[in-house]
Amino acid sequence: HDTIGSEVISVLADDHSRQDNQETPCNVDDFYIESDVSDVYEEMLASPDRNVSDNDMDLVAVLGHFAISNVDTSNSVVIAPRKHVLKSACMALSKSYFAWNKVPNTEFVGEMADDYEWFSLMCGQKPSFENFDIELFVDEEIRGNIDKVANCRTASDVLELKCRLGLPV
Repeated sequence: HDTIGSEVISVLADDHSRQDNQETPCNVDDFYIESDVSDVYEEMLASPDRNVSDNDMDLVAVLGHFAISNVDTSNSVVIAPRKHVLKSACMALSKSYFAWNKVPNTEFVGEMADDYEWFSLMCGQKPSFENFDIELFVDEEIRGNIDKVANCRTASDVLELKCRLGLPV
């Protein structure tokens, strides 16, 4: 058994020393990974005119897509007291039971408050000046300035008035 073992050891040692001295041939195919998308990906990288994918959408497009897919067109009625309108509306909209994906239709209850008009302006509603009474303003200078603004007909009239009043243009 000793002779067989020593022969095996000498053969293994000879083979090992030969491997140290010789480089094994390297085949490129040994490192090639088969992939269906690699060619398409390489073409996209090489092409300066590649198509816009979902990953390349800008913020406006992403938000628009989100709104279309998530916003319900029905209204959700929110009731808020008229006293401290803005604070009341914000509190009502922040409640956990408020459906965020529905359009809020805010209805106000209670006495009319001054900040109701401010809230309407902030929501983009244009006020009607049919019942506007300039006599409500006690100060003559304010009345005069309101009258001057009412008489402006063009943008240049407004700019001229702003310059006369010392307002930034």
